[in-house]
This record gives sequence, structure tokens and C-alpha cells, in this order.
Amino acid sequence: METILKEDFYKTLSFISNHIRGKNVEWFVIGKTNLALQGLDLNPSKIGILIHSEDLDFFTKIFKDYISSPIIDLTNGEAKEFFMDIFDTKVQVCSEYSNGTYWEVKKDIVDIQIKNIIIKGFSLESEAQAYAFLGETDTEKQILEYIKTKKDN
Repeated sequence: METILKEDFYKTLSFISNHIRGKNVEWFVIGKTNLALQGLDLNPSKIGILIHSEDLDFFTKIFKDYISSPIIDLTNGEAKEFFMDIFDTKVQVCSEYSNGTYWEVKKDIVDIQIKNIIIKGFSLESEAQAYAFLGETDTEKQILEYIKTKKDN
């Protein structure tokens, strides 16, 4: 099953990938965009990206012309967050500390091919764990049901 996202999402992900390629910055697509790219029937309103906290300064230098919000500390103390606007697409960047939700779940990373690029994302199982940690049990259940359906077919 091919996932169809807004064309601007593909352009934006390709743009980000091209600007980071060859640099020592590890990034992952997360959240509903990651789930949609892996086959769930979702229509995300923004792209979620995760980076390591130690890469925040470098990342913001690369994308300084696209940052559209202040960098804020999340109230749970796990990360800093900001938004970018690229090709009319909102990108939420989470710069998570090592004790953050995504670094606490099983780090099962998958390669996701979209058009002409490969990006990294957390596996569906890891995303389900992250959503459970965040208390978003409806999304966790949706992911687990999708995984079960996929295995049954």
C-alpha cells in the first residue's frame, strides 16, 4: 500500500534530507507523519522531526531561515521544541534529551523510502510505545491494530 501525503510534505522531507545529508546530524521522522509513511490511514497536519539535543545548535544554523517560532522547553523537561515553515508545510522539531520519551522506547529504527529519498523513522512498535508513554492510548491502539492486521494479511 502506497501512502499518499500532501505533495508539499514530500518536497519538505526531501529538502530537509538534502540539507542534512553528509553532515553529522541524525534525524528521524516521528509521530503521525511517520505512521502515515508506514501505512496507517492518517492525514497529518504537520511533519514531526526528532533530533538529539546535542544537535540543536547545528540544526538551527542549517535551517535558520525557516524557523518560525521561538525555541521553547517542553513542560515535561524532556526536550526543546520549535517550528519551521518549509514549502508551506509546518515542521515541528523536537530536540530531545537522552531521557526523553523517544530515547526511552525501544530504538527500533526503520528506513522509509519516499520517492527518491530514504529517511529514518521509528518502527510502528516503537511509536506505539511512545504514544503509550505520552498517554495517547487511542493512537497506541490504532497502531497496534494496524500491526496486527498487517501481520494477519
